[in-house]
Amino acid sequence: DDLTTLFQSRQRPLEDELQTVRSKKVKIDQEIQSAIKAAESDLPPPPGSKSLAWVDSTLFGLVCNIIVALNLAVMFFGPRLHKQDGLLLKVLDHVFLSWYVTELTLKTLYHQQNLFIGRISVVWWNWLDLGIVIGGVADQWLMP
Repeated sequence: DDLTTLFQSRQRPLEDELQTVRSKKVKIDQEIQSAIKAAESDLPPPPGSKSLAWVDSTLFGLVCNIIVALNLAVMFFGPRLHKQDGLLLKVLDHVFLSWYVTELTLKTLYHQQNLFIGRISVVWWNWLDLGIVIGGVADQWLMP
C-alpha cells in the first residue's frame, strides 16, 4: 500500500507536466498553421487561365506524387526489368519524362512568372523541378 501511494505521488506531477506540454504543443501547432495560412495568403493570385486552377488542387498533387513514387519504383527495380525487357524500361522512362514536362508546362501556364520568381521558400521547389526536367530532356531526348 505504501508503494502504491509513493508511485501515485510521483506519477501525478509527471502527468500534470505531460498535460502542460501537450497543451503547449497544441498551441504551437495552431500558431504554425496560422503562420502557414498567412504566408499563403500573401502570395499573388496566379495570373494564368482560371481553367488551369486544378493544377494547384490536392488531387493533382496526389497524382503527381503517385507518379513520382511509381518512377522511383521503376528506377529501383530497373536493373531487374532491364534484364527481362529493356524496351519496357525505356518506354517507361519516356512516359515519366513526358508526364514531368507536361506537369511543368501546365504549372507554368497557370502561374506564369510567379512559378519561378517570388519568395525563395515558395519557388525553390519549382527551380529544382525545372533543373531535373531539363536534365532529363537533355539526357533522354537531346543526347540519347
